Amino acid sequence: MPAVIHSVGFLVYFSCVVCHRSEVCHSSENIDKVPVLMFFLCIRLRFRRLVALLILFIGYLAWFVWSRGILHEKPREDYGAERNVYKNNSDSEPRTTKDQFLTWHDLNTSAHDKLHKKSKINVKKVFNRENVRSWQLSLADTSVDFMKHSAESKAVLCDQECVRFRDILMNWPQHKPKAVVYYLAKVDRLNLMSDSLKSLYRSFLFRFDYPVIVFHEADSRHLIRWKFRKLVNIRLFLQEVQLGIPAHVNASAVRFDIKCLSRIGYRHMCYFHAKQVYEQPILVGLEYVWRLDDDSMFPAYIIYDLFAFMQRRRLQYGYVKTHLDSYDCTAGLWEAVKRYVKLKHIDSRHFDKWTEPKIFYNNFEISALSLWMSKHYQEYINFIDLLGGIYYYRWGDAPVKSIAVTLFLPENATHLFTDVTYQHGNFFKNETYSSF
Repeated sequence: MPAVIHSVGFLVYFSCVVCHRSEVCHSSENIDKVPVLMFFLCIRLRFRRLVALLILFIGYLAWFVWSRGILHEKPREDYGAERNVYKNNSDSEPRTTKDQFLTWHDLNTSAHDKLHKKSKINVKKVFNRENVRSWQLSLADTSVDFMKHSAESKAVLCDQECVRFRDILMNWPQHKPKAVVYYLAKVDRLNLMSDSLKSLYRSFLFRFDYPVIVFHEADSRHLIRWKFRKLVNIRLFLQEVQLGIPAHVNASAVRFDIKCLSRIGYRHMCYFHAKQVYEQPILVGLEYVWRLDDDSMFPAYIIYDLFAFMQRRRLQYGYVKTHLDSYDCTAGLWEAVKRYVKLKHIDSRHFDKWTEPKIFYNNFEISALSLWMSKHYQEYINFIDLLGGIYYYRWGDAPVKSIAVTLFLPENATHLFTDVTYQHGNFFKNETYSSF
């Protein structure tokens, strides 16, 4: 605002000098009085000159606004220094393990052994030799049922938003990867998501225009549209999803005495990100998806197209951090996966090097859709789903999907983005951050 006032004063002073209408403008002593005398000086100008000056002023003001980036809401240069930490992050990724370097001796404690002994997951009973054949048959039958159910769902759920998105895919620029950013909305956290979308636009979408898909529960579409009505520069698509305990899971057997975050809503979220999202018809035809949480923030510019980077280097999984999950959240998961690996004769050096309970911090996750739609992952996630561990024992989507990445991708197909400044809850990283 001071710059605008100064500009107005300068233009009036300049007009006075040009028109030679008043000697007061020629005196350096009276320059500070120009804003006060502006009205009286303008009266003395001829009508044509006044119109010309008005046009000149409007043009100058338009140029000034454009150069400052006000119309595009560009981030300020000091935006990278802002580190606002949200207090309302109770439903975000659990942080039971601190972001620090730990020795394996610290992790492999007697408490860990006791936890596995007390766990009610009887993995041996599921995988014992006498039951392997019957289990294989039931798994195959159930997998067929899952595929039929998914096919029916895809045929039914492609609504108007889905059709509108497919029209966009039909006219997609050839030089750009077919990619989207997606969120899972929670009605009581829409303020956080609105801030996240604004941050994403300022840092990335402003330069690299990609659509954003917001998955949401029933009866919240109108509220979301109203809440995000001002985000007109973002190509937003809303998709309704049904979140609930699957029919094959015994709801009465779901445990809530787990020490880490274990509300039923959080388990719905884990199930969605691990399995349900890849059954959504709006994703058909895409190459890459970028999953973000509603409190994901980007406090600095992203200066290159992350999707194009992934495509050029033939990368299939991108992340910003690895860390150690809590054993309370993964009781029985690694044992079950190791049995599955033997049963399927899977040979992966990446998985062999991966140590429990290390995971990708996947609230920022750029991945090739072909990974999750592959036969290998579909069989794996159906196996995890049948065990019911996501609901019975609160297995998170992060460990479930991290294991899958190490099982089905070579290590050189993954990429750690060290040059992306990212904030999620209390976690903040920039180029100086080191992920182990």
